[in-house]
Amino acid sequence: MNYEEAIGYFAGLNRFGIRLGLDRIRALCSALGNPERGLRVAHLAGTNGKGSTAAMLASILEAAGCRAGLYISPYLERFSERIRVGGQEISPEAVAEGATAVAEAVEFAVAGGGELPTEFEAVTAMAFRFFALSGSDPVVLETGLGGRHDATNVCERPLVTAITGIGLDHTDRLGDTLEKIAWEKAGILKKGVPLVMGLMPEAARAVVEREAAALRCPLTRAGTDLAWQRRAVSWDGQVFDLGTPRREYRGLRLGLIGPHQVGNAAVAVALAEVLEEAGYRTGEEAVRRGLSAARWPGRLEVVGREPLTILDGAHNPDGARALALALEELLPDGKVALVTAVMADKDAGSVLGELAPVVGRVYPVRADNPRSMAPEELAAAAERLDLPARIVPGGLRAALEAARKATMAGEVGAVLVAGSLYLVGEARGLLRWESGGGYRPERK
Repeated sequence: MNYEEAIGYFAGLNRFGIRLGLDRIRALCSALGNPERGLRVAHLAGTNGKGSTAAMLASILEAAGCRAGLYISPYLERFSERIRVGGQEISPEAVAEGATAVAEAVEFAVAGGGELPTEFEAVTAMAFRFFALSGSDPVVLETGLGGRHDATNVCERPLVTAITGIGLDHTDRLGDTLEKIAWEKAGILKKGVPLVMGLMPEAARAVVEREAAALRCPLTRAGTDLAWQRRAVSWDGQVFDLGTPRREYRGLRLGLIGPHQVGNAAVAVALAEVLEEAGYRTGEEAVRRGLSAARWPGRLEVVGREPLTILDGAHNPDGARALALALEELLPDGKVALVTAVMADKDAGSVLGELAPVVGRVYPVRADNPRSMAPEELAAAAERLDLPARIVPGGLRAALEAARKATMAGEVGAVLVAGSLYLVGEARGLLRWESGGGYRPERK
């Protein structure tokens, strides 16, 4: 199959939805020769922050000269964003070749009595195979959903694990309390393997610490073992000091915005230090260069200055709260025109409620996804919070234009696109196309 056919093949598996469990991925990996068994992995889980932390760790590893692999989900604009080696996205040719191999392995597994895999499982298996063939070392692996029953957890002996934070999200699949969700995330822990913990509520922290103690995992905790102080903040990034059990860092520069990203950076540095003890050259210089160079598109990303235009994939209350705190700090005298879409299974009222202190007006739209909430429902949720909402005929493009006009007229201080990664990806591709970037986002 070619690249377009490969994307279609994976999308076709999406009709089976999300089905947690490891039996299908194990059968598929076995049919591929178990490529995951030869990988040296840093495995990350968390409700929020795991993608940013993974990107920062990969950047540090690249600065250290490693041929690091990076596996993330979902993508914003291009399927190839999900699988990278040495900072380079997987090529269309490699996707086509990998998908062909996976499709053959799926046929073999199903013929032996196995179930069809989900889209995420098939893509994960292809990523394992690609990392093995490309000699990636190490591989920074982000879970898709949860941890214990996530397809990435087929990697049975990681070098290090991390749980970046715990919040209420995907409660229909992971449980309706912080304790239940923390237990699912802690399923990535392995006996004796070091764990780095991000900041999280006490109820979740207690569960993770109990699981770590039972498995005798050496533990590094943000907020206690990792302590930081921010020194300078701007729309271009921030400067901070960091103390770890191994080293004191002064004046670290981070290209990512928001107080929460400094906490994520601390976790990334602690992970790099564990990997340094495992033989990788992730010393202080690599940490400095890697954090400075790290980028994470669609997360408090400034994509325009006239008017100021910001993209952020905050899609749950914790993410929205972190976004609001960052905007209050960087935009103290103004509010934003919020262009937003939310998936129907999300708590739109809670997300908008967290953003309300920084929002001057709301432009609800429908993302290019069948699960997207109707704009009328979003508008009603905004109005219940006394946020003026306007549905603009013409969809995302028209809503962006209306938000830009309001900002240029001085009615608000910035344009913010937030609420769903699907929306952020669409907006990013549209804005790039309009500015001459030359490509449109792929449909997910």
